[in-house]
Amino acid sequence: MIKFFRKIRQNLLMENKTGKYLKYAIGEIVLVVIGILIALQINNWNNNKKSNAAETKLLKELLQDTKSDSIFFKSRMDHMYNHMELSKNLNLIYDESANDSIKSILYGDYPIFDISMAYQASVVINFKNKIDEFSNDSIQQLIRDYILQHHYIELAYEQKDRLFEKYAGESHLFYSDKMIALNENSTIEEFYNAIEFKKHHKTINYLNGTVENSLLRTQLLLNINDDLIQYINMVLDEN
Repeated sequence: MIKFFRKIRQNLLMENKTGKYLKYAIGEIVLVVIGILIALQINNWNNNKKSNAAETKLLKELLQDTKSDSIFFKSRMDHMYNHMELSKNLNLIYDESANDSIKSILYGDYPIFDISMAYQASVVINFKNKIDEFSNDSIQQLIRDYILQHHYIELAYEQKDRLFEKYAGESHLFYSDKMIALNENSTIEEFYNAIEFKKHHKTINYLNGTVENSLLRTQLLLNINDDLIQYINMVLDEN
């Protein structure tokens, strides 16, 4: 192709057709520029295709981690709900306002003196340093919100564990053998007597405040988690 264009230029010069030569030269330059632009466009298209494929893969990984976190933190919430429900019923017995149906509820082996729980989040671990790899601003912001809320969870859970260890650690050790002696058929009233709730109700109710705070922080994270799942699905559907 290059030899073909060179031959045309040479013939025009030999025939002393300067005007035609200039027009031809300009046309040839235009063709070269158009060719370069087309090549660049194709290259950009290929790069965008690869980039979109890579981001789609990343979105699917984020979605999987978000769903895993949802299951994990919902289990944390269930654990804390059970703790709070048990504390409520124990207080009803203490206030002598519990009926027989409440007293006969089966004790569920809930650690009233110890509610230490893990709180790792896969989204935070795997995507904290990958926020800028997402082109969607809303997803970037949701991940930032996610990381911030998880930081609040860390603070809440650490405070809860610290206070439980300080104010209920000895009770947990002292009454552990009595709690082990209870079985799946043991009632809340039997548990109430086994741990001498009258002796510890102020401490338990004080510590419940840290459980409630942890519960609130976990729910707020799950709200962001739900938003993130919905938004990722929407973006994937658009792609």
